[in-house]
Amino acid sequence: LLSNSSDMWMRTYFALNPEDVCKNWKIWQCVTYLFLHSTHYIWHILGNMVGLWFLGSALESIWGKRKFLKYYFVVGIGAGFITAIYMINFYPNVRTIGASGSIYGLLVAYAMLFPNRILYIYGLIPVKAKTIAIILGGIALFYAININQSSNVSHITHLAGIAMAFLYLIYWTKKKQSMKIIKLHKHQKNNSNKIREKNVNEILDKINDVGWDALTDEDKEYLNKESKNNHFNEPPN
Repeated sequence: LLSNSSDMWMRTYFALNPEDVCKNWKIWQCVTYLFLHSTHYIWHILGNMVGLWFLGSALESIWGKRKFLKYYFVVGIGAGFITAIYMINFYPNVRTIGASGSIYGLLVAYAMLFPNRILYIYGLIPVKAKTIAIILGGIALFYAININQSSNVSHITHLAGIAMAFLYLIYWTKKKQSMKIIKLHKHQKNNSNKIREKNVNEILDKINDVGWDALTDEDKEYLNKESKNNHFNEPPN
């Protein structure tokens, strides 16, 4: 908005350029491209920000701020890397800007959490969230395969955002399941230890009351076993 020279400077250093990322190691462009939008096409930033507000507010209310931001940036940055790697073989110097990769990732998560929730396209046409995700994913796949430099839309970034979203959500789900299994195992182990400790204490109390010789063979065997397992002192002979 300030001038053509400042606009060119921002695009040169902060827009996603496949050749800069893959050959010149300007990795930061996979982050900064998310914050740049066209100054000549108001619907570019408006569409992305409306999507971020609508989809993001619902997801953040469920996940919390930290998990939401982590998801948003992992998907967006990952989409940038995939775009750079893919485009280097076709259009190495075509620059990409915009948060669409992350927004498509939010759409995937939203559709998985609220698949049958009705969304209104242009405020008029009611469509289920999962249907919108499938349609937009199909469009992105079609145009990503039939790549065309004349298009001002980076469909490969959209598709990459969808792919990153699926990978992240699968990883997240498996991690949560693993954590639940670990917690359950620890809980069961703690309960088992408490039971063993209770049994040992009961036997030790019996020794104090009636002496070692009054213990049953089962009590002696159990105490000997637990003594070895827990490095207790051996009972007197």
